[in-house]
Amino acid sequence: MAGKPRPAPGIKSRKPGEWELVVEAGRDPVTGKRLRVSRIFRGNLREAKKARAVLLVEVGQGRHDGTRATVEELCQEWLVELVRKGRSPNTVANYRRHYEHDVRPTLGSVEVRKVTTKMLTDLYGAHQTRGISAGRTPC
Repeated sequence: MAGKPRPAPGIKSRKPGEWELVVEAGRDPVTGKRLRVSRIFRGNLREAKKARAVLLVEVGQGRHDGTRATVEELCQEWLVELVRKGRSPNTVANYRRHYEHDVRPTLGSVEVRKVTTKMLTDLYGAHQTRGISAGRTPC
């Protein structure tokens, strides 16, 4: 008796013809949290299994590495590191002030891996109009 095919591990049915493919991708190098790569696939179960196998290969090749940390998280760690290295309290305070005023409002909540060249160019352009050089921008 051939019954209804059962999804494999890492494949969840969302609705008829739509599957969620999930693959474990190690740990986030910054936060230490488990990383999972998830994709929505439309098609039959056999095709979904093949698509998940492709996703597994991609993860194995490191194509989904990286951190989900935000610019905020990395900049805060960087400022702590400056203090640890013995930088002048005034230097750290100035970097923190520039970060809080200029970077945080636009990029603070953005995941580092989603920061684009345009975002940085726009941020740098805003700094230039206020007379701040790129070399003085924190983070």
